[in-house]
Amino acid sequence: MRNRYLLLADVLAVALAAWAAFAFRFGWLFLDFRAEFPLFFAVALVAKISVLSGSAFTAATGGMPDSGTC
Repeated sequence: MRNRYLLLADVLAVALAAWAAFAFRFGWLFLDFRAEFPLFFAVALVAKISVLSGSAFTAATGGMPDSGTC
């Protein structure tokens, strides 16, 4: 149950970071004239959360799974 709250916190942090990056770069009212923000926002959320989840899985399992070939 604790991991759900950490995932929610990660999603909120990534969302805030994506919004802040656009706001600082293009001004506070960037939503009025930057049509690419929704695509950037969606890609940032999916990419960052998948990378964070993958690195958490790797750390929890002690490394990469063994492929059986050496």
